[in-house]
Amino acid sequence: MELTLKKQIFGYTSVFLLLVTCMSIGLLYYNDRALIQDREKISIQAPDSDKLRGFYYPGTIDAGILLLEGFGADQFMMKGIAYEFHKLGFHVLSFDYSGHGLSSGSIGFDNAQTDKLALQVLEVRTRFMTISGLVGSQILILGHSLGSRVAIQSTLLDNDVAGLILLGTQINLDTNTQSEFFTGVRDADLDWVKSLNGTNPATDILLISGAWDDILTPNAAQILYEKLGGDSAPYNRDIMIFNHMLHNYEVYSPRAITYALNWASDKLGLGFGGISASTMVFRKILWTIGIPSMFLALILFNSFLKIKQETDDRLEKTEKGIIISNPKKFLWGKLLYWLLSLPICVLVAGILAMIPIGVPVFNLIYVGFIAGYGIFMLLLYQFRKKKLIPGVEGPFSIKNESKITIQNFLLCVGITIAVGILVTLFARSGIFGLFPLNVRIIWLVLYGLVTIPAYYIGQIEQDWISDLKSDRTQIISSFHSFIGYIPFFLMAILYLVLGSLSGLTGAIHGLIIIALVTLVGNSLRYLTKSFLLISVAQSFLLYYLVLPQTALFAFF
Repeated sequence: MELTLKKQIFGYTSVFLLLVTCMSIGLLYYNDRALIQDREKISIQAPDSDKLRGFYYPGTIDAGILLLEGFGADQFMMKGIAYEFHKLGFHVLSFDYSGHGLSSGSIGFDNAQTDKLALQVLEVRTRFMTISGLVGSQILILGHSLGSRVAIQSTLLDNDVAGLILLGTQINLDTNTQSEFFTGVRDADLDWVKSLNGTNPATDILLISGAWDDILTPNAAQILYEKLGGDSAPYNRDIMIFNHMLHNYEVYSPRAITYALNWASDKLGLGFGGISASTMVFRKILWTIGIPSMFLALILFNSFLKIKQETDDRLEKTEKGIIISNPKKFLWGKLLYWLLSLPICVLVAGILAMIPIGVPVFNLIYVGFIAGYGIFMLLLYQFRKKKLIPGVEGPFSIKNESKITIQNFLLCVGITIAVGILVTLFARSGIFGLFPLNVRIIWLVLYGLVTIPAYYIGQIEQDWISDLKSDRTQIISSFHSFIGYIPFFLMAILYLVLGSLSGLTGAIHGLIIIALVTLVGNSLRYLTKSFLLISVAQSFLLYYLVLPQTALFAFF
């Protein structure tokens, strides 16, 4: 009776949380209805022949703002800022650089040498003036991170703008080993950076950064401010450092956006007083409610399914080829084999990196470590007769482990698509990168295919663990999952030790995505036990979520 009551509680609560998730998404899009209705798609041929894609939001006043995203981001992540300016009547234009978001092309590994992107900004700004009817002196440029860097460089080439609003500007005149490592460039050595002074660029500039920003530290922001002339410059040079603000979240900060809105109003003489980014606050509240609700709904749904499986007398018991006779030896063996699989991990990543199209380099860690480990374990199980897997007994047969039926197929496809739709809707609301229908589809297929063995083996092993008659089954299951994702935990720990808050935040984002994929896999295992279908669903869901989070690089 107690299990039945728990099952009911978990089931009803998961449904309630799913409704909360859907309600949050509904309110987000109801709030954005004016922005969505007014939006116009634009396509611009860049000087280097790449096709740049963006959105134009017509305004009602003689003022405009051009939004430039950060490195590896996309224009949807600037949606909150776009809404706040559009609400005031601004004409707003956002777009993706080459190798980013919806746009085609790629960037080079010298990504801090942003000449190509600066020329793209000039091309887009010209189109912005044409479709909006504005002149340069009525248009501001707002950039974040790499976008701020590109904004300054483009203005050095053509300063016909009303001013620059720069969030977390990726120009480091201070010593910053982390930044120089990722960009491969020492900013102080670049000619265009050397040329910066009180009159160059010849326009007003607002620098905004966070006290916890480790890409442009507060000290580096002050050095850049002084380089730009500081208080003695004939143009306005303003700087604002906000406490408790991370580099990654500057585009979501109501404080930073409010300050930018009021500065923009003053510079353009619009006369708006006491502007507040109230809608951004509302947007963050809905994200804070909706996204955890989605995760909790999945967690409780899994608990419901687990109890249902334990209490359903009619449940079919499948015959296992292997049983885990010694969980401790099995887990230690898995850990050892993870280390031994590193050469295959490197080989997989290296082969994929050689494909002559724009490569999502920062996603190679997922396909390298996860797929490489999975391929290694699959090979070991194929040679089971040589006693290569410690702590298990019985023959391993792939053919006996998977049940594929129409019902199971529809369940796997339906649940995966449902989760994908929820995440996509959150992404389009401005919190996350959106998967673009361009060359990344090729990477989705390639990465997904080579990762299937990893999730296939993982699902089978989790099924064996679920049959253990032990009160520590849940702990064993959790440790098993942890072993499969060790590189990502180690990366987070490394960033923590190095004191890199932006790196740590990115690593945590990756772990959250992995957690979501794992939860979906667990649900499908309880419902279908079709391990092949589940592994396909998990593999493609993983890359659907991570591929938008990096730029495409050109190796050739």
